[in-house]
Amino acid sequence: MLQNFTQFNGAFGCSWCHISGKRIPSGKTTVNVYPYHERLLLRTKENVEFHANKATEADVIYMGVKGYSILSTLPSLDIAFGMVFDAMHCFDMGVFKQLGSLWFDSSFHDKPWYIGTPKIIAAIDLALLEIIPPSNIVRIAQSLNQKVLWKSSEWRSFFVFYAPYILKYLMKAKYYKHFCKVSQACFLLNQSFVSNEDIFEADRLLNEFVNEFQLLYGLRNMSFNLHQLLHCTDCVSRWGPLWVYSAYDFENLNGKLLQMYNGTRFVDLQIVKKFLKIQLLKSELVQHMDNSNFYSKFGKLIRRILGDGIPTKKIFRTDKCVFIGNGKPFTIDNETMHLLSDLDSNKLPFNPEAHRFKKGIIEKNIYSTSNYKPLSQKQNCYVKTRNGEILKIIEMVGVESYVNSGMMAIFIGIKFRHKELFFKNKCRLIELEPEGKRIAFYPTEIISKCVVLKSNCNFVLSVLPNLFERD
Repeated sequence: MLQNFTQFNGAFGCSWCHISGKRIPSGKTTVNVYPYHERLLLRTKENVEFHANKATEADVIYMGVKGYSILSTLPSLDIAFGMVFDAMHCFDMGVFKQLGSLWFDSSFHDKPWYIGTPKIIAAIDLALLEIIPPSNIVRIAQSLNQKVLWKSSEWRSFFVFYAPYILKYLMKAKYYKHFCKVSQACFLLNQSFVSNEDIFEADRLLNEFVNEFQLLYGLRNMSFNLHQLLHCTDCVSRWGPLWVYSAYDFENLNGKLLQMYNGTRFVDLQIVKKFLKIQLLKSELVQHMDNSNFYSKFGKLIRRILGDGIPTKKIFRTDKCVFIGNGKPFTIDNETMHLLSDLDSNKLPFNPEAHRFKKGIIEKNIYSTSNYKPLSQKQNCYVKTRNGEILKIIEMVGVESYVNSGMMAIFIGIKFRHKELFFKNKCRLIELEPEGKRIAFYPTEIISKCVVLKSNCNFVLSVLPNLFERD
């Protein structure tokens, strides 16, 4: 609508290229599908302007362009390349949900890809019950029988984190191998940092996935969302990882806007006035942040208004971490002191009188020790560090250095040997081998957290692609 193009279900309905689509019969009507094309002629600012001129002169839709867009008057906006790909609606509520329908809906019971039998559903549900996600994944895995109620984040969690492990031996190999391509591509494009090699690999996987989809599931199921995957990597190369501009944050902010009015009259004005008042209040508070007396009295209120509040009064702040609770005083033993001294090549001396904690927050991410509520539905103790190590946090220590003033946050964890399952790069799906030695590390070394997929007999973890996304 903003580009003034025709809809996805019309001829030339793609915002990115000049593919026309194909009308095929479906029951008593017809649908527009998008067969795979290896080479696509992309839209550009220049040819969109040319087509808009043709459409305006003849008063027709020309190559999918209805006419000039009001956004075209913005000098710095490219009407073709200036639009971004939305992973929430294309991947999660689009392709992933479509695959879920094809696999599990009884209307496809006679198809070779169907795995919706009661026996298989029961096996999947049993596996879902074992899953213990970190707090970054808000919603606990629900039964497949409730999939009609699943939110987009639940489809994403199932297809990116859970299904590659759960479905390995429950579906035919060719369908499993095919599905893993889109799952892996989605993972690669949602990392904190996406390299050129990642983009190239994801582009190869997505092209193979879309091309093979038509062979495996038929032309009727070649939806527009599938076609959009072919433009996904171009968007990432221009605008960065998918999570940066997905609709999740915008929909979350929409929810906040809906809380800014009372009654049904002049809703737009109510929202604008309340929003401006909040912004004014924030700017006034920021001006007083340097006033130590004012901040000491109203600091907690200020942080809460500015969105940096901690929902408890018992906190202990260090340089990089906010520990929850007052902490338990203890004296560091020689073995632990040796681990701490190994953190720095200069062997910094630490005060042996320290505090031990079980929970902490670093840059809005929650971490906890392995003995913190071990039967909880969430676990935040399994992490991945910059050097690729998988660690289980067993202690969180607030300790003071004799050299540097102030308290420091140091984690102590158990380093696991591990082997990668199914995916041979990016340390994505792993099985832990017997526990190794204890090591100390700074919390700033953490680059990801892990989902526990299996915890009996042997541990299987799925690594999150980044620490920024929220459901």
